[in-house]
Amino acid sequence: MAKRVVIFLSFFLLFPLFGQRLSFVEKIDVPDSFFAITDFCVNDGTIFMLDRRGCQLFVNGKVKNLRGQGPGETVSPRFILIDKKKFDFVIVDSSTLKINVYNNKFIFKQSFRLNFRPFSVAVYDGKIAVSYYLQKNKIDVFDFRGNLIAKIVKKDSSQFDSHKLTSLLGKKLFFDEKGFLYACDVVSGKLEKFNRNFQLVYTKKILKDDNDILKNDKNEKIKSPLDPKILVIAKRLKKLRRIVDIKFDFGKHLIVVLVREKEKEKLLFLRSEDFKEKFGFSLTYSNYVELKIDGNNFYLLDEEGTFIKVFSLK
Repeated sequence: MAKRVVIFLSFFLLFPLFGQRLSFVEKIDVPDSFFAITDFCVNDGTIFMLDRRGCQLFVNGKVKNLRGQGPGETVSPRFILIDKKKFDFVIVDSSTLKINVYNNKFIFKQSFRLNFRPFSVAVYDGKIAVSYYLQKNKIDVFDFRGNLIAKIVKKDSSQFDSHKLTSLLGKKLFFDEKGFLYACDVVSGKLEKFNRNFQLVYTKKILKDDNDILKNDKNEKIKSPLDPKILVIAKRLKKLRRIVDIKFDFGKHLIVVLVREKEKEKLLFLRSEDFKEKFGFSLTYSNYVELKIDGNNFYLLDEEGTFIKVFSLK
């Protein structure tokens, strides 16, 4: 069973405007049977943890084996998501490029395959939006049966963009409660908002223009997703300013951004209508890689996949 360490004394990270404060609630350790937590999702306080190497799903103290090539099974599960409207689950296999859809009791329903390796996946109201590595100008939207609903392609996009090192990372995707899709370039900080017909309705940069990562872009050529230079570049990217993760808070109707800058991380809260910052918090730990939101709680996964820390906004 997952080990839990609960701190009852409030640990306030920062006091922003409007009297908001972020308090540490608990630390959840990796389950004993796991190699590491690859991804997770949360629904009404229940955490669904995914272990890619072990092909396992952990929920309510039980481990479900996902390994295999059959219906509902996976080889290298990378993402797990929940549709906050229909309450179906989605698991994305980064090796076979297969997307599996399950009902709210985690019974397999259907699956389909992608053509490229996904960078980010978002799910809402029976729609699955996918962005890709080395193709950050391309976003596809599917229904649960794999039918292509929409294709968002920017001009001047090629198979691997401009081959710059900044194209190594793609766009983070998420939906709001109206079904509007958002796409955020994690390097430049450009955030785009699309309506339900997937037409662009608003865009704005949410990072400063003097982003260090853009200054250090030497136009290094990347020949393919298997280019060995990718590992070297990836290590460099970790130390530079970028957006680590970005999600929509359905309860507060705010966009929440996890930003890494000069080896420190912050949580920023933006208005969804104009992306203006309302308040933010500096984090004392700087190696989080995933952000999830459930009710009033914010869940942050550490880089090694060894624990999840839970914070509450009051």
